[in-house]
Parts: sequence; C-alpha cells; structure tokens
Amino acid sequence: MALSRRKPSNTEALPQQLVEIDSTTADDIEREYCERRLVNFLQRAWHVVEPKTDFSREALWYLEAMCEHLEALYRSEILNLLINIPGRMGKSLTSVVFFPAWVWAKTPHFRFLLGSYAEKISRRDSRQTRRVIQSLWYQGLWGDQFSLSGDQNQVDRFDNDQSGYRIATSVGGSGTGEGAHIIGVDDPHNVKQAESDTQRNAAITWWDETMGDRLDNQRTGGKLIVAHRTHAQDLSAHVLEQGDYTHLCLPMEHEPDRCCYTRVRPRPDAAKVETKEEKGTGKTLYCKDPRTKEGQLMDRS
Repeated sequence: MALSRRKPSNTEALPQQLVEIDSTTADDIEREYCERRLVNFLQRAWHVVEPKTDFSREALWYLEAMCEHLEALYRSEILNLLINIPGRMGKSLTSVVFFPAWVWAKTPHFRFLLGSYAEKISRRDSRQTRRVIQSLWYQGLWGDQFSLSGDQNQVDRFDNDQSGYRIATSVGGSGTGEGAHIIGVDDPHNVKQAESDTQRNAAITWWDETMGDRLDNQRTGGKLIVAHRTHAQDLSAHVLEQGDYTHLCLPMEHEPDRCCYTRVRPRPDAAKVETKEEKGTGKTLYCKDPRTKEGQLMDRS
C-alpha cells in the first residue's frame, strides 16, 4: 500500500526566488493602490492610529469627498480650500494626520505648516502623523523613499532627508518663520470661546498676517482650513467673504440616506438636537446652516 504524500502548500511548491518575487509584487500593488488615492491610503493606514476601531465604510462617502479636495490642493488645482464638517467625523485624521503622510509617500520634499487653536491639539496631530510614518506598515512600503532626520525629530517639528518637514503651530504662534508648500489650520476656534470677539479676531489676524505669507510659492502653494462653524464672524465666514476659497460643506444631516452619522457615531438624541437648534448652536456645529447664538441665520453675502 503506497503511503499518501502531503500536498505541498503554495509557498512550498515555489522556488524561493519566486516566493520573493511574489512578495515584492504584492508590495508594489499595495504601494500603487495607496499612492493612487488618498482615501485608499486612509483605509489602509487607519489601523495604525485606531487599532481598536474598525474603519467604517459608512463614512467612506464623505471622507472620500474630503480626500478628493485635499488631492486637488496637493496638485495645486485648488489653492485655497475651506472644509466645514462637524467634529468627531475624522476630519483631523484625514486632513492633518494622514494627508501629510500620504503626500510624503509620493513627494517627500513637501513642507507642511499646520496649526490649531491649541498647541496640545497641534502636537497631538503631529505625533499621529509621525506614528503613521514610523509604523512597520508604512516603512515596509516607503521606507526606502526617505528617512526622518535624527537631529530634527520632535513633536513640534520633524524633518526628512529630502528637505521636507512638518511643523506644528497654534493660533498666536509665530510659525517659526519657516515657509511651506501647504499651510493649514484644523479648528481655528475653541467652541467654548466662540462668543469672544477677542479670541475670534485673534485667530483671523493670525491666519491673515502670520500664516498668510508663509507659502514658499504664492502661485502654487495651498492654504487649508478645516473647521466646524462656531460663529457668524468666525474664520470660515471671514475667508468666504474674500471669495477666493473653494468651499466643501458637509452637514451632519442633509439627506436621509447621505448624512455623516455612522454606527460608531450615531445620530444624537432628537430632543437634544432640537434644543440645540432652537438656540442656534446645533445648526452651527452640525454645519446645517450657519446661525447666531440666538438662532438667526448668518449673513452669507
């Protein structure tokens, strides 16, 4: 009686050289897939910063809209971009964490100057970007394209060996005097200080006067503002009055089958939303329409 022979696995049946080629091909396919579109990169990199939270495909449509606009900003097809979207919808991860890491995978010499209303938030997002870049997943695909500089690798600023850098700043900060290909701010206003004329005007002045002249090239450089609306005279209103910004507005709820709610981020209790909308704050923060605290529509003209 002949002994049965164990069927070799696919890997065992191939010469070692072919196994290595097959692995290399898989990496090439993954690399090309991620570089092709920012939203592809976002889905693949999600586990690095959110290891205990699965990527929600319900959120894909509005994150894809953000990604397409950010890609256009990178390609200089859009020079000034304003994105209004409610909080806790992945706006920071998409725009100031994953976006710079994706750009460096393609163009590592790019320079970013990115801020927020608070230094601790800017530092948090910078730390997350660096975490993505230093991950085994990222290094396995783009580790041969650039390296982080050992002598300039702090949370506030980290450089790479291709002359690129990511600098974290905040409203009122000096911006270090450095220029950038893309300057941006995520949440320029603290919601708790939305009624303070002093705080709002400080953010607007900082954006116009400190950040406004930091572009390395005024013809091709990009300006990015990502925020929820907080007041009739916030930074979003200020730049909309200027008229030279591409505006992507993603309200929390616009159409029954196309809203920013997901299983992870369900619709808030209807009674609570109604109470907020009566006061105006719900309409503003959820980006349905911009209203004053008293509930009056803000002047869009």
